Amino acid sequence: MKKSQVMALVITLALLGFSCARKDASEASNSGSKGASAASDSGSKSAKGKEAPASDHDFKYDLTEDGTGIEIKGYTGNHANLVIPKTIEGYQVKVISRISDGDYVFTPSPDPLQYGTSYYRNDNRNIQTVVVPEGVESVSGFICLRSLRKVVLPDTVSVIGSRAFDNCSSLTEINIPAGIKEIYGGAFMHCGELYDLDIPKSITSIEFKEARQFDGCQKLPIATRQRLKDLGYKGDF
Repeated sequence: MKKSQVMALVITLALLGFSCARKDASEASNSGSKGASAASDSGSKSAKGKEAPASDHDFKYDLTEDGTGIEIKGYTGNHANLVIPKTIEGYQVKVISRISDGDYVFTPSPDPLQYGTSYYRNDNRNIQTVVVPEGVESVSGFICLRSLRKVVLPDTVSVIGSRAFDNCSSLTEINIPAGIKEIYGGAFMHCGELYDLDIPKSITSIEFKEARQFDGCQKLPIATRQRLKDLGYKGDF
């Protein structure tokens, strides 16, 4: 073989080797990029799998009367899935007295023989689920949240206040906490879609203060209605 032919063969082989090396490096880079992207997507999905608590700045709050915890007195955000923080400014959240901007409005009549007028002022924000943290002892103030569908209450809740969930017309699912002691009047009144009311077997009695706690909850199953009656409820559904 001539010297010139040998040189040409060497150059050709060298070019082929460089081309293959570039291809392998490119494939490795693409594979690494895809892997990093997949890992990033997986991490993002994982992060999205559990909602983070809402910011302290989304709430109006003050210290409880005994100064040992936080009482939430308002919520200015619009999270579809609202997770209430366990602590605010280092204090345990213990009382939720107001989340909704809605209310039941009653105007007395100037005529003592007339009853007066009343109406519901709705909160139309898109708040669909609410998770209340461990440590909260009393809840109320969700009245007229029209989009609310599900509420998760911790076993530390012992009191559900007057009209707490009144006229939450889309509410379908909520649990009665194992630590419940008192449910006040109108707490679930006019929750016409409420069907899934989880009552732990460990509960043996509830003090139903005032009246009409479940008035208008016509979709509650018969077994649930009977369970409430066995616990002391004497009102209508």
